[in-house]
Amino acid sequence: MISWLKGEIVHIWQMPTKRGVVLNVGGVGYEIQLLPKHIEEVEVFNEIELWIHQIDREDGNSLYGFIEVNQRDLFREIISISGIGPQIGIAMLEEFEVGQLVNA
Repeated sequence: MISWLKGEIVHIWQMPTKRGVVLNVGGVGYEIQLLPKHIEEVEVFNEIELWIHQIDREDGNSLYGFIEVNQRDLFREIISISGIGPQIGIAMLEEFEVGQLVNA
């Protein structure tokens, strides 16, 4: 399982409901979905470090990246709740800070 990546941003991508980067790590490009609010933060950097959560499914693999490890860890807790998937987890972390969600 991939836990952490450091590399050069080679592309920033956007779909209607998802945003992320392609990160060059040792010559391999990893497509990683980020919180939309983090895109503006990482756009100014050539190289970034991300804490990763990897989801493997029959229809493909997905990587979710977070600037802080506590964001990734809370994301894991959120999506472990029955009925809450990764996109809801991303939306919750986009709207609220980690401390706000923990207190709620």
